Amino acid sequence: LQDSTTVYSPLRVNCSEPTCKGELSPIYCFGDIVTTSYLLGLEDSCPGSKMRYSAREVIENFNKFVFPLIGLDIISLFIFTFRLKYPISKADFLKFCQSNFDNVPYLRNVSLPDFKDEPRIFAIIRNKEHLHLAKSVHLLWSKLARQFLEDVHRNTSYYPVVPVQNTFIVPGGRFQIFFYWDSYWILKMFNTARGMIQNFADVINLHGFIPNSGSIQLSRRTQPPLFVQMVKDYFDTTDDVDSLRSWIPAMDKEMQFWISKRRIVIRLPNQRTAAAYIYRTETNCPRPENFLSDYYLGMNSTDPLRTWQGLATACESGWDFSTRWFDHEDSKTTIRTQTIVPVDLNVYMALNFRFLADSHSLLGNKTLSALYHEMYDDLIYTINTLFWNRQRGAWFDFDLLTKKRRADFYPSNVFPLLLNEMERFADDVYSYLEEEGVYDYPGGIPSTLPVKSFEQWDFPNVWAPTQHLFIASLSKTQHAGLQKRALEESYKFIKTVHDGLFNPEQGTPSGIWEKYDARSSRGKPGGGGEYVVQEGFGWTNGVVMALINKVSRAATMDSIGEKGFRAQT
Repeated sequence: LQDSTTVYSPLRVNCSEPTCKGELSPIYCFGDIVTTSYLLGLEDSCPGSKMRYSAREVIENFNKFVFPLIGLDIISLFIFTFRLKYPISKADFLKFCQSNFDNVPYLRNVSLPDFKDEPRIFAIIRNKEHLHLAKSVHLLWSKLARQFLEDVHRNTSYYPVVPVQNTFIVPGGRFQIFFYWDSYWILKMFNTARGMIQNFADVINLHGFIPNSGSIQLSRRTQPPLFVQMVKDYFDTTDDVDSLRSWIPAMDKEMQFWISKRRIVIRLPNQRTAAAYIYRTETNCPRPENFLSDYYLGMNSTDPLRTWQGLATACESGWDFSTRWFDHEDSKTTIRTQTIVPVDLNVYMALNFRFLADSHSLLGNKTLSALYHEMYDDLIYTINTLFWNRQRGAWFDFDLLTKKRRADFYPSNVFPLLLNEMERFADDVYSYLEEEGVYDYPGGIPSTLPVKSFEQWDFPNVWAPTQHLFIASLSKTQHAGLQKRALEESYKFIKTVHDGLFNPEQGTPSGIWEKYDARSSRGKPGGGGEYVVQEGFGWTNGVVMALINKVSRAATMDSIGEKGFRAQT
């Protein structure tokens, strides 16, 4: 199809649901501009971050570029299409790109008005290394604060982004825009948190759900539904009823998206039915952010459309990518995320239903409160019948094709402990985790146990969000053994982040990383996946601050309990 300077023939993909909709889709998400850019190695610069003309004019300009002969009738045009369009030289395509796009910033760095040099958490930290780390992490928040430029708001149709009004925190590294589930661990300062929650409420009110990120290329997939939990954490800390009242329509609207678009009904062996939730994007085309790799992976699979949908759906899950979603651990071509019912997603939805039931009750809407209570009870039944394996002592993802539970360890296997009704399972879970050997790694709890994989959400990588939810799950119980393990893993991950920043392994750069190597006792960054490990890093910062808070309170108050879903900092 190409060499480094010329595209000789078109790359046409037989799929029906691109990764974004609207007038920018044929420019940024699917079609000849995207494919030509990839084939010529120009995907990082073309299409650019801003169009010089309207979408219609850019497409017209591209058509003039590839159909330079004007005046042909339709039949002649059809006959000469390929001769007229190809070959396309890199030099000529660059001229088209430079004439129609600019690569300009669409964000600006901003200060945080509620940033405090000495937040209250510092007063309870007695461990000097922990305090040093906490102060260093705290300073990073201002470095990661962004706002959209005014020109983006004035000329929205010229930018491939979903702009929001208020300041937000970016993850860092290559991720220089807001991301959905990352933000749950990033929300810290009250005014900034309120603004970020309002941003998401505005996005829901406009789009019906929260996209993966603020890039339109990712706009037809969402991420783990943690918006309601963001509101819960804010409300638990502030008791701000007025804000709760203003956000509850957006919370309801997001839940309606999940109920209407991601809910399935499964018939159980006892012939009863159970409602459950899955990740399942509508898109079945290669992702524009990694177009060629997706294209070739799909074409080497037995079902390209299923593979492309599985890839996008894995991104929706947040676990992109992991053998958790594969048929065979050594073959990414067998990915089928959309046919696996995840434990963690259903836990998030149950937590959301419970908070919404309580919130509607507080605000006087007894009918909706009762409805959410009913959905909560139904989901508890699903979690304890569809996922629970009494012989193993944990909850496991359910495979819609095999009609069986998957058997492998993931930290999410114990997330149901976050629910109040699960205390009776604590002994079994304790035994399961001890037998699996999940605590054997100095860097933290890995995303999986050893597998034949180089995917970034597999062994040996440790990720801050799953580390935190795993610890919170154990802490939620009254089981002394699980609480002890939770505290040990908290100290372990704090040390991992500390040493990665201040005492890295020889030959390893220092930094706060998006992921770590579980086998390292010195904070070695993780690897694998589609890009090099990123420094920053928003959710690692948030998690390590929460864990420092946790262990500091345990040390000063002789308590290792944790209020709510996330420790307040």
